[in-house]
Amino acid sequence: MLYGFAVLCLVLGLIGVVVPGMPTTVFILMAAWAAARSSPRLHRWLLNHRIFGPLLRNWENGRTVSRRAKWSATVTMAACAVIVWFTAHRVWLALLAIGCMATVLAWLWSRPPPPSRRPHPPRTMTAGWRAPSAAVAGLVAWTGWQRPAHGCRCA
Repeated sequence: MLYGFAVLCLVLGLIGVVVPGMPTTVFILMAAWAAARSSPRLHRWLLNHRIFGPLLRNWENGRTVSRRAKWSATVTMAACAVIVWFTAHRVWLALLAIGCMATVLAWLWSRPPPPSRRPHPPRTMTAGWRAPSAAVAGLVAWTGWQRPAHGCRCA
């Protein structure tokens, strides 16, 4: 039963990629939730997916949403709001749809961004480095530090 729900949500999420106004993220999150409880294979496929994987891993690891996803959702919803505004037959219907999108965006932007995965690069001495003083040169000699032979900046 949950496996069928996961597949249905996955199909709806994929449709949402190409149909303006139809959410993708919500359906992919529900598909991952259902797959985690019914199909380890489908859940693993979703987590390793090139597009959906990072979104799901961020969500599972602290309910975070990347800035890129936030901006993508904002631009898409703004475009949909313009389309709805000019095509809705009733003003109250357009306002309701735009209000729902604004509420979702407010919630989305309230989610914290994921922690940076790239640590600051280590401070290493480059190939053209010269010791600023004899004391530093002595310390470098004493510790036995040598520049990498291949010229990279790795430690």
